[in-house]
Amino acid sequence: STNYVQVDETPVKVQKPNKKGYLWTYFAPYVGKGLVMFEFNLTRSGSVAEQRLANFKGLLQTDGYPGYTNLRKRYDITGLGCLTHARRKFSEIFKTTKNSAGITAEFINGVRPLYALEELMRESKFSFHTRKRLRQKQAWPILKVLLPWLKQQLKKVPPKSKLAEAIVYTLNQWRYMIAYLRHGMAEIDTNWVENEIRPIALGK
Repeated sequence: STNYVQVDETPVKVQKPNKKGYLWTYFAPYVGKGLVMFEFNLTRSGSVAEQRLANFKGLLQTDGYPGYTNLRKRYDITGLGCLTHARRKFSEIFKTTKNSAGITAEFINGVRPLYALEELMRESKFSFHTRKRLRQKQAWPILKVLLPWLKQQLKKVPPKSKLAEAIVYTLNQWRYMIAYLRHGMAEIDTNWVENEIRPIALGK
């Protein structure tokens, strides 16, 4: 159905004039065999997606880029976030610190069962209804505990550190990141649209 769309944007080099442009990608996974639309623009302003989705109503899944804020605020749009974007911030820190007993490792291990559940449901081709039910039953208890834990960790880390940045991003995006629990049609992240955009990103 057209009422679920994932959006992402990636910078692309423009030869003449020598500027940076942006390729906006819109992916509606349940339209036919999956409908993908690319839109090129010289700006990364959120107005690009706002104009394109002026008549859209439904579930809109994006990362935490502020350009999507106005769309998320619309009464006829339910904004969904991307847990993988948050996890990536922790993973990047872990690559540097390699501290298997630290906060980053704890967060990465904490969300692992959420991804395991998604993989199981994808492989088993469960219905949207079943996906929603299992998420409520198995994913929600994990996320419910993770939120106060993150708030607690934020008090322990240096305010301007990369770790504080990762925690603040996650907390700010929290309500959007957990919205997938209520919608069996939605995904846990924006990986689908990122996969559509990846060949272009690699081709750059």
